[in-house]
Amino acid sequence: MLYADLFLNLLGTLNGATSGIFSLLWAALAIYALYTLWTSAADSTAKVLWSLGIFFFPFIGAILYFVLGRK
Repeated sequence: MLYADLFLNLLGTLNGATSGIFSLLWAALAIYALYTLWTSAADSTAKVLWSLGIFFFPFIGAILYFVLGRK
């Protein structure tokens, strides 16, 4: 019984650590996407729309910007 408790505690710790790492990666990706977006030569309307997409669709919005939005 003690080993099961230790194992579940370890899983909970790893889950918390991995979610923190993914949050950090998402934040870095979103900040980089917004930086490259706002320093690009795109018009203001496109910048605002892409910024909203990156903000409201966190991970996929930044990826879509890098795949579809950059010229």
